[in-house]
Amino acid sequence: MAILSSTGIAGFLSSVKATGKQVLNNAGKQIPEYVGDFVSGISGWIIRNNGEAEFKSVYARDKFITNEFVYNRIKVTEDEEIISSSIKIASYVDNGNSTCTVYPDLREGDINPLANDDLLVGYYHNPANSGVIYAIQKFLALDDPNSENQSIILEPVGDSLPYQHMIIVRVGNVHDTDRQSFIRISSRTNCQYFYDGINSWEAYDDPKCVKCVLGKADIGLIPAWASSVIGSVKRWFGLIADGVILRGTFVLQSSNKTVETELEGVNTTITDIETRFEIKEGQVAASVKQAEKYATSASDNAGFADEAANAATGILNTIKEREASINITAQGIESKVGEIETQVDAATGILQNISEKETSINQTAAGIESKVSETKTYSENAVAAATVAAGSASAAEAAKKIAETKASEAKQTAEGFQSTVSETTKKAVDDAVAGADALIEEKVSTQVTQSAREWKVEVMGADSQGNPNQILAAINASKEGIKIKGDKIEIDGTLIAQAIIATGLNIDNKFVVSKNENGDISVKVVGDVTARKVETSSEGKRITITPSDNSLTVYDSTGRKVIEISFTDGMGNISSFPRIAAYGYDSNGNIQNLTSLVYAGVTCINYINGVVNAQANIGPLGISVSSDSSNQSILSRDGLRIFKNGSLYKSYT
Repeated sequence: MAILSSTGIAGFLSSVKATGKQVLNNAGKQIPEYVGDFVSGISGWIIRNNGEAEFKSVYARDKFITNEFVYNRIKVTEDEEIISSSIKIASYVDNGNSTCTVYPDLREGDINPLANDDLLVGYYHNPANSGVIYAIQKFLALDDPNSENQSIILEPVGDSLPYQHMIIVRVGNVHDTDRQSFIRISSRTNCQYFYDGINSWEAYDDPKCVKCVLGKADIGLIPAWASSVIGSVKRWFGLIADGVILRGTFVLQSSNKTVETELEGVNTTITDIETRFEIKEGQVAASVKQAEKYATSASDNAGFADEAANAATGILNTIKEREASINITAQGIESKVGEIETQVDAATGILQNISEKETSINQTAAGIESKVSETKTYSENAVAAATVAAGSASAAEAAKKIAETKASEAKQTAEGFQSTVSETTKKAVDDAVAGADALIEEKVSTQVTQSAREWKVEVMGADSQGNPNQILAAINASKEGIKIKGDKIEIDGTLIAQAIIATGLNIDNKFVVSKNENGDISVKVVGDVTARKVETSSEGKRITITPSDNSLTVYDSTGRKVIEISFTDGMGNISSFPRIAAYGYDSNGNIQNLTSLVYAGVTCINYINGVVNAQANIGPLGISVSSDSSNQSILSRDGLRIFKNGSLYKSYT
């Protein structure tokens, strides 16, 4: 028990120990001598006058209340925490064979959580060391903990050394897949990393083993499959994972930009086409909308027609530059004529003043001619149409009456461009760009819909007979099941096969693929099976069932046929009766013995270098043994007959 005694130094109390000597006090009396034994981080205890204290251990029977709680050195070293199995080293012994025995600092009843083949990282921080005060050490556990004292044998990696009070934490395991995962939380990078598949120190440093990143992705720890998506940016807040399951509403706003261009464009106006994909409970909606509204409506004063035409042509040029994959043509205008009738007043007002302001129309036509000539898709016909519009006031008047009666306004759908043209001009532009509608339809005719009961993806287009708006391919998921439609259904890669091999497959307990503890794959089928051919393996030892010729064949490890059940005779001819044959081979791979079981008996044939050496037959009429057809012995119920050179040699009846 420590003796509480003031050291005589004002401002603090500390632990002391007796030296065993006697000293004189101020009164001249002999008293025991005590000296302080406190050494920070090593021994003793102290309470300072500023409220700070240091002890070996603190036990609280009721409450422990604090504003900040630092658990161990993992949180201190480089502001990172690893969530995994760990111990604190109480002491260690150098075994002299490049290994050491480590004794953990455990509470009563605790066990050592480490195990054989664990990959361990040690965080060492020694403020009393005048040299290196921080180092990361690596170890390999060579055995499970000792059951009596919970010690464990470690093999240091490189120059690593264990230290008393050091924390060592598991970051992987060489063989046990259940111990190859851990979580690292870093306040330095402001990110959380999820590791998996750490079976070596190379895997520990491999970004491919970082399966999920949440926070600010940094310092290159980004999975390889995600690198092409994020571009060159290495610091951005987000989530990188193999899969995400959400409930509620999820809105994805994308403008076909990489992460770096998104960051560059935060304070700029986005003017290209954006895709909005929104998921709500009960529905999925996908749409294409304009990022910038080209909102100048046509003026009711024909004097502004030239300015409107120039602006319209400029917008068309912008569309062409931003979306080269879509041929912006007047056929797109035709496809949407009649859909938008909300702004007919502006268009009608322009056309009403066409006859009175022919000069303005001429200027407009000239402007259209000069601008449209820059667009290859409808240059010549647009010029001709503009000439017709400029030279014919009566045609303009007719266009006015047509517009008044039909109340038609054309709208460029991809970028929000609005313009009103006469029927004559529209006809000329239509002729110039006929057939472009099919291209536009092909680019926008994929539909995605969802309800609470059904999820559907359909690809629309013209079928082989030319019928438009037909469902060419579809995936439909509902309570009835999952249906896939298409003239050709193709799955690339081996992902499905690998998934079935890894996890098995169970279809209504009627078709079951499973793997046992030895890794062997088995298939169980309940009910009838119809197949062209069934093989238990693609090569080596296997069993092959061929329904087309009603045969079953067993092959050995070298691929040689050893057992055959079929409806063929010994010469390979089709027979009405089944035959079971067993094959034996010599060291050269030639058939040495062939035993056949047929309806009439058993035949055994011995070969030498492919030539029949001897043959025995057992059947209902008896037993025969021969080397060829002229030399044989026949044992029947009538007796024994021996033939030589084709003649009866002896007979026993």
